[in-house]
Amino acid sequence: GVPSFIDTLVKDCYKKEDQENFLKGLAEFDKGADGFLDLSAEEQVAYVTKVHNDALTASKDEANKEKPRAFILTMKELTVVGFFTSEPGATQVLQYQAVPGAYKGCLELSEVGKTWAT
Repeated sequence: GVPSFIDTLVKDCYKKEDQENFLKGLAEFDKGADGFLDLSAEEQVAYVTKVHNDALTASKDEANKEKPRAFILTMKELTVVGFFTSEPGATQVLQYQAVPGAYKGCLELSEVGKTWAT
């Protein structure tokens, strides 16, 4: 569900200017790959790696501090957030533990272990 999460977030939560920057970045990303979806899996990985590394290098340059964040970095962040806030990401990958945890009433003090107040 990550693609629909990103679509909804950009459409419903981003300001108009940020939406336009995101869509412009997506178009430039696809144009730079001459059709990203038409590439083989290996070519896609190589292209994403190159664009990502270039964006990281550019983000460290002080002259680029005023420019909008690189599309690939924004897409990476949205993908990670989308996955780890989904049920599979939160329960199967992260060490999920329901908060406040299971309720176990009427336990012997010896079963509880360490207590805060003694």
